[in-house]
Amino acid sequence: MVWTRAANLNDTVTLQSGQAAVGANAISVTVVVSQTSTGYKIGVAPNWNTDWWITGKTAGQFIVNFSTPAPADGSGSIDWTVSQ
Repeated sequence: MVWTRAANLNDTVTLQSGQAAVGANAISVTVVVSQTSTGYKIGVAPNWNTDWWITGKTAGQFIVNFSTPAPADGSGSIDWTVSQ
């Protein structure tokens, strides 16, 4: 889902968010987005206890990496938000 809101007369903020399934024992997941540049900010909330970091950020996708693999039962997922 994408929302666009005028913050003031000179700024526009575009928000995009979703949920991504993370495969059993996976250590990363690629999230596809639709942004105009790489200047967007990313928020991620995994449903298991892990540290995470972003790599491979482009206007069309980013990769979320995990320090602890996703649950072995395949129940791993992330909620994500980007804003620009």
